[in-house]
Amino acid sequence: MDTSPTRTSTVGGDIEISNNYIDTPSTYGILVRGGGDGVAVWGSSYLIVNNRVRNANDSNTATFNHGLGVCHTSAINISQGTGVPVAGNVCIDDRATPQQQYGIEVGQTYNPSGSTEPNSVTVADNHIVGVVLGKTNRVSATYTTDYSELTPNNGTLDISANLALKNANSKVTGTTGLTLEETGDTYGTMRLSLQNRSNVNGVILEQAGSFDLVDIVAKGLSNQRNIRYENRGGGYVGTPEFQLGSPADPSLVISDAGTLVRKGYFKVNGSIATALASKTAAYTLTATDSVILADATSTTFTVTLPSAVGIVGRQYTIKKIDSSANAVTIASASGTIDGATTKALSAQWQSARVVSDGANWFVV
Repeated sequence: MDTSPTRTSTVGGDIEISNNYIDTPSTYGILVRGGGDGVAVWGSSYLIVNNRVRNANDSNTATFNHGLGVCHTSAINISQGTGVPVAGNVCIDDRATPQQQYGIEVGQTYNPSGSTEPNSVTVADNHIVGVVLGKTNRVSATYTTDYSELTPNNGTLDISANLALKNANSKVTGTTGLTLEETGDTYGTMRLSLQNRSNVNGVILEQAGSFDLVDIVAKGLSNQRNIRYENRGGGYVGTPEFQLGSPADPSLVISDAGTLVRKGYFKVNGSIATALASKTAAYTLTATDSVILADATSTTFTVTLPSAVGIVGRQYTIKKIDSSANAVTIASASGTIDGATTKALSAQWQSARVVSDGANWFVV
């Protein structure tokens, strides 16, 4: 058992630090750094694998200065170097109150020259337990190379750059649900989840920010089209609704209140089925009606159209099917019918198809 920290300070390379057990070091467990300021001090081809560091930072200090930079007092500090795999290490703090700041830290809070920052550091498959600030940390904001970090134990995984899964058919798995969450954007939090349970069998795209709106976007080199869930009120038909097409000018709108084709034409290769109802007494048409078969054998009655306002293009068909002399009268809750207040169907098989122009009804 070794209670002393391990440090490499070199301008060379091809250095392996492996299979060490470092117990309760005063500051860091393992430190990789160069020997001075400037590009020439970088060591290369380090290998930090299969080490065990227990209860780092026995002095309980937040940071330490190793001469070329200031680091958080962690189990493993990669302060400088290029081409540094850090894998299979165990960084554990089993004290009642952990003192190791991070399990693994890459970079430094101060360095004399930007050229001394570590480069091409890969942190993978390390086991980290018991930290003050987090499992891993990447200090510098000027990294341009890939950096990934995975820990097999439970907790939060903080990654400060891109995460690349490089094996064929790579998987990210969750046992009872998997969520990808984006925070801090213009309108707040957005979540993408996978679930397979009652009423949520598949993909969930959830807006948890300040806009009650969700977009699925198909974006090419010069054009963009959206499938938009709009629930901010208003809308084209009535929210909540789905809007398909350009985000500011959709072509198709679908809601519980109805479906609106805003551009182009509606083509069906086959027959069309619409709502059909038979009536023998007074009735007021609704948005779910289409064709009314009126039977006035017993008595005259009135079929009342809804207000024509706000429903441009809506159509109804009313047909008298009985042979009696009793008339079926068509009236409107608001507006006229071909300029008149009513229209009468007095003979068998007589019908009227009416359409709204947004203010009145017209027989077509």
